[in-house]
Amino acid sequence: MASRKMHQTTVRFGPDLWQELAAEAQRAGVSVAQYVRDAALMRVAYTRGRDGDPHFEAALNAVERGDDAELSA
Repeated sequence: MASRKMHQTTVRFGPDLWQELAAEAQRAGVSVAQYVRDAALMRVAYTRGRDGDPHFEAALNAVERGDDAELSA
């Protein structure tokens, strides 16, 4: 399987939100980075479903698998 290059970006959070993110990520057993990626995938899947996008099922399946590379293609 070929490796897909991931895009890197910087996101800034205030101290209060960072503390909440860190706590939720720890509860979920993942890093904050993974927690934020998962949240982005869920948002994409929600928007595609709401808008009737024909790729909604693919986005939903990617979220269920935790496959963030699926949506970046």
